[in-house]
Amino acid sequence: MTALRDYQTAAVSAIVSAVQSGQNPVASLPTGAGKSMVVAGIVDRLSVRGNERIVVTVPSRELAEQNEKALRRLLPSADIGVVCASLGRKELGSRILVGTPQSLAGVINFDPDHIIVDEAHQMPLHKGSWFARLFAGLPRGRDTSRVGLSATTFRTADGAIFGSKAWFNSQPFEIGVNELVQRGFLAPVRYVAPDARMTTKGVSKSAGDYNQSQLVRANLDQVDAQIDIFVAALADRSKGLIFAVTVDHAEAYVASLRRHGIRGSLIIGAMSQADREASVKSYKQGRTRVAVTVQAALTGFDVPDIDLIASCRPTMSPIIHTQSVGRGTRPYEGKSDCLVLDFAGNVKTFGPVHDPHFDKSGQPLGGIAPWRPCPACTTYNHVQAHTCLHCERVLKARKAVTAEQLEYGSINWGPEQAAVTALTEVRGFRGLSVESIALHAYRKPSTGGLSCMLSVGLGGEAIIRVWHKHLSTRWWRDLWAMLLGDLPAPETLEEAYARRGELVRPASIDIERNGSFWSITAAAYDDEVEERAAA
Repeated sequence: MTALRDYQTAAVSAIVSAVQSGQNPVASLPTGAGKSMVVAGIVDRLSVRGNERIVVTVPSRELAEQNEKALRRLLPSADIGVVCASLGRKELGSRILVGTPQSLAGVINFDPDHIIVDEAHQMPLHKGSWFARLFAGLPRGRDTSRVGLSATTFRTADGAIFGSKAWFNSQPFEIGVNELVQRGFLAPVRYVAPDARMTTKGVSKSAGDYNQSQLVRANLDQVDAQIDIFVAALADRSKGLIFAVTVDHAEAYVASLRRHGIRGSLIIGAMSQADREASVKSYKQGRTRVAVTVQAALTGFDVPDIDLIASCRPTMSPIIHTQSVGRGTRPYEGKSDCLVLDFAGNVKTFGPVHDPHFDKSGQPLGGIAPWRPCPACTTYNHVQAHTCLHCERVLKARKAVTAEQLEYGSINWGPEQAAVTALTEVRGFRGLSVESIALHAYRKPSTGGLSCMLSVGLGGEAIIRVWHKHLSTRWWRDLWAMLLGDLPAPETLEEAYARRGELVRPASIDIERNGSFWSITAAAYDDEVEERAAA
């Protein structure tokens, strides 16, 4: 019997505990983390009496086969059946059923104890959807106990799929890509910003994303140049996958590959079942090294030796971005990483999958993600990186500002404000790295009145200036305590200046706009600073 990994066991325990407490939970596990094995573990733990009827719903025939295989690996003696029209199977008499909602809807003649939904973000519940029909046909309807699993526990248009008013009411387990990469369960990904990048200029938006036909027309002339770059990268890679916008766009890539003497496997939903099976089989077995798809390979496409992805579909959906990159995160013998050619520019919007630039509801954090391409090798690096993680080139660092310069230098309000605004467009308002702080007097030119000013250097001309004319307010005391000054806080400018040595530079701060200026809402300290402050 196959054993689960420790994080898979933790996910199973968290989900089962939530179910037993009356919740309808969903778990977030990255693509490649083995969700089908977690599903099998949940089925095993929920089968406490041995006669429970459990239904596992999946969005595709490929995932039906994957989940059945995982269930049989973990539960070799269990009564497992598949209900999937495209597989030609309708085994309704089994205690555990795996099937697509369109095949299960209206045919289940029993009251399931639990329904487990794989790829739960794909579960639309609008009137007439297959999921709505499935639950409408059950004795308890939407009161049926349900569990969800997904790499992206949100829907682009609707936000998080868990919460007080959502289909699932809790998310008791989540594990990130970065942790699984560090532990060797997922392959690292290297993102580059190649030439021949796509444009969205002049492309309208519809249904929450870019207009697909306009997107193709605006970028069709880039296909050959993109394939030139892709083929050059493929020379050092095992297997490549190209994500296109439409079928016509995908066929253009296949034709361009053919001109390079490379046969590409076209894998799209519009193909006949036999042709699609043959194309997938050819690709998996290595008879073709490149596959071109639109959405058919976004989920349930388990080809672990993929180590090159061309992202050629600009999107407003973090789900599409995350799921497409996830095709390359599965580890494989001899695979050091997966190279993503970001022709679409999606990394600038959503960040890499291990450091997403969107919140748990799928909403972008604003501005562009804090990643920039290396000028030498075009590998994306975090804006705080000093050297390129791939070629080790020294990246241009922001000019450092010392505490002395903050205290005694002139104040250039306009450039400073513009620099802070530009920084927040890239980094957002939270976790901004602090280079230096200074406490000093500030004389307002128009009145000549003195205030106590705190200046915080964030790099270059980006400086946060906060001042207090009266030091008897709660806001001043909170700021002094936030910077680890001894209490009680000083009550005069002279006392504050004399005690400025008590203040400790934070590792980072959170800020928010306060009218025309900025205020500091939180400060964080790394371990070294905390130890020094506590000594």
